[in-house]
Amino acid sequence: MTKKQKSRLIEAIIHELISHGFIEDAYGNFVNSDKSIRYKFGKRCLRKEQASRNYEGKIIWKRTSSGYYSALFFDESGKLRGLTR
Repeated sequence: MTKKQKSRLIEAIIHELISHGFIEDAYGNFVNSDKSIRYKFGKRCLRKEQASRNYEGKIIWKRTSSGYYSALFFDESGKLRGLTR
């Protein structure tokens, strides 16, 4: 995957996340309105994480799925595919 293809894919993913109500936080991650799910863009992969609270009440982010950019794609219905556990 070239840098240009990777940039286009990331732009398409961001556009899709914004259309589903996700907003960008201060760190460049995209979180939903109640901040229970976030998508974290790394250098080589995309991570989907879910928030939970520990016994002290602090938010802990746990990875639910991830995928290398080279494995991610949009199917015919427009859903993001390629994220695995």
